[in-house]
Amino acid sequence: MKLSFDEMVMKIKEKTGLSDELILNRVHKKSEELVGLVSKEGAAHIIANELGVDLLQDAQGPCLIKDIAAGMRSVEVVGKVQAIYDVIDFQSQKGPGKVGSFLLADKTGVIRTTCWNAKTDDLKRVKVGDVVAVKNTYARENNGRVEVHLNDRSVLEVNPEGVIVESPVSTSPQGFQSASSLAVRKRIADIASDDLFVEVVGTVVQVFDPHFFEICPQCNKRARPRQETFACDEHGTVAPAYSCVLNLVLDDGSDNIRAVFFREQAAVVLGKSVDDLMLTRASRDALDALKGELMGHMLKVTSKVSQNQMFNRLELVVRSVVRDPDPDEELRLLQGRKQAPETTSLQI
Repeated sequence: MKLSFDEMVMKIKEKTGLSDELILNRVHKKSEELVGLVSKEGAAHIIANELGVDLLQDAQGPCLIKDIAAGMRSVEVVGKVQAIYDVIDFQSQKGPGKVGSFLLADKTGVIRTTCWNAKTDDLKRVKVGDVVAVKNTYARENNGRVEVHLNDRSVLEVNPEGVIVESPVSTSPQGFQSASSLAVRKRIADIASDDLFVEVVGTVVQVFDPHFFEICPQCNKRARPRQETFACDEHGTVAPAYSCVLNLVLDDGSDNIRAVFFREQAAVVLGKSVDDLMLTRASRDALDALKGELMGHMLKVTSKVSQNQMFNRLELVVRSVVRDPDPDEELRLLQGRKQAPETTSLQI
């Protein structure tokens, strides 16, 4: 933010009529509530938002990552891309959607930057090492970490002319480690609700029927039956394409857990291309053969840990998967981790 802390307090005072003492007390209280998660400038910005004061209107330009706080709107931030994660399809009460993310770093910190639905197409233009500017985003908290989120009104610029990000940090004041440590290898029995990304190697012990559903071939949103056709809310009557979700159970000897695979990941697991997998949706025998063939295979998955509220259990929403990883290589990796000094895991 262009404004200093004192200037922010002065702007709040001008817009609200509150005294310096009252404003400082509120900022101090907010800093205590969010200890370790936000700078005093970020706390002042939250207070300004709560009071209806738009500080960004008076301070155009990018924020430093350390100053971004949950609740901020119209956020602009510039950084260098440290890691990019797979786009996944999901199904919610509002219908199908897509989400993808990347890590952005500047000299003050690292922040997860999340793209929703149509904005996931921007990830195709981004690679590790690029300088990226995101504008008109909003900040929110996820598992105790502040994230930046892009929606349809947000703008993502790749390598904007004249913009340089020097020496981005690998460890920020918010406790991020290097991007390579984002997914932590864990036994299933050791996965906890405060984990975000984990890597698990396990054997398939149960496979459920894949669930296929119609989507719009143009925007990938759910296509709903309409008389004798299908229709998309945005594109009207369409000849639908198909997506799917696959649930199975992994066991690593310590415990077992349900893992959820969407379209692309489901195809990898079942050993098919996406197009070939979609063709099996009407064949009970073909699906049963795929399920039977998968039983007993080993999978290595990088997944987001999710709490299933209905059944009060942890599940894995898979971001990437390797079918039948080399067991000798996995043993070497495991032995290397046991011998290496223990480090604090990264969760965002």
